[in-house]
Amino acid sequence: MLSAVILLFLISQVSSDLSVSQQLQCKNPKSTICSIQVLKYVDFRPPRLPPLEGKHTLQIRSGTVTRFSKELQPQLASILKLQLGRLNIESLWIMPTLLQLSAENNLIEQLIIEEQDDNVTEYSLQYLNLANNRLRSIRELNDLQALKELRLDNNLLEYIEMDTFAGMNKLKKLSLSNNRINAIATAEPVELPSLELFSLAHNNLTKLAIKDWTLLQLTDLQLNDNRLISLDVDNFEQFVSLEKLAIAGNSWYCFWLSKAIKNIGRYVALNGKDEDCPAMPIDDICCSMTVVSDDQPAHADIAERIRLFEESQTRLKGELFQKLDRSKAWWNEEFAKIEGKTKELKKEADELARLSSDDNKVKPEDVAKLSEVLMKADDNVDNIKSLVESNKQFEKDITNLLYTVIEQKNRLLQTVKRANNLKEEMHAYQISFDNNVK
Repeated sequence: MLSAVILLFLISQVSSDLSVSQQLQCKNPKSTICSIQVLKYVDFRPPRLPPLEGKHTLQIRSGTVTRFSKELQPQLASILKLQLGRLNIESLWIMPTLLQLSAENNLIEQLIIEEQDDNVTEYSLQYLNLANNRLRSIRELNDLQALKELRLDNNLLEYIEMDTFAGMNKLKKLSLSNNRINAIATAEPVELPSLELFSLAHNNLTKLAIKDWTLLQLTDLQLNDNRLISLDVDNFEQFVSLEKLAIAGNSWYCFWLSKAIKNIGRYVALNGKDEDCPAMPIDDICCSMTVVSDDQPAHADIAERIRLFEESQTRLKGELFQKLDRSKAWWNEEFAKIEGKTKELKKEADELARLSSDDNKVKPEDVAKLSEVLMKADDNVDNIKSLVESNKQFEKDITNLLYTVIEQKNRLLQTVKRANNLKEEMHAYQISFDNNVK
């Protein structure tokens, strides 16, 4: 009796599901885009989708599809663009014939990318957006050689191997921001000839080796909001097309940062800036001069000297900003005075010019007065030029002072290094001496 009841219940559930599936239809059946508002996909049986012949795009806006599996392939034969909304997807199968696939804001942990049986057919996918999911590995993506744009922001990635992207010669945009990436391995030199944007922003990187990256078309590199101290290059010369560089929100070593900013010159714009730096920033980017490696700890006395130096630098920063404010106020005041005098002189000159147009009204004293007005105008022009040069020299003096401070701090750190080397030599000498005594 009980088994009969259970059987009837299952039959009713299946009938109900079939009824729901049969009711699925595209929002606009005549369009080449099929949009489905809600879809529920029971694991053991794929849903019956609306007829998709003649349609190239499928949009599923909401529902529950925990496993988007290969079982759906026969129904998706004509689809080139697939847009999956919030469906609680955990496992995603990627169909080889798709051109575009978007499945952001799901729960994806597993990607299923199958090797093609004939070893000839390749994946056609050009656009892939898997942002806001739960991916921890992306090694499978190496088979997607036709990709032009790849977005993996806001996942759970911690470790990236650059050879994952090897062979993606058409890739233009690669975004890995807001993950947990703490290491990026470059086992072999990487060449991505079409890459224009590369974002590693908002991760946990402390080191990054980029000297073996050849990215000739890269215009926008985003490294902001990590924990980077320095990079293995300071000139970015392998990025010949670089236009924008975001590096704020890190723990840069001032000596490296000053060289890097000087080397990139005026052709690369620094995007973003740091606020409330404890010491003087370089081009609005915070940095520190007390970066000492773990294997060479500073002696207490030298560390104290560095600490005092940084305190004095902070005070110097405040004083310089006060001087800058006073200089700006003085400049504005002087410029306003000269501007007022210039307007008065122009008014007089216009009046004299008007009078001079009438030969009968021209007087010798008017000619002399006009000459005097023109001389005063020339003097005003000279004063303005002098003010501009003074302002440039003031800015140059401040820049030189900043680099002097950086140089002095670097010398202190070099002293730290030499002191530790001397300590190691003395320790080795002591061991050798003890051994000889024995």
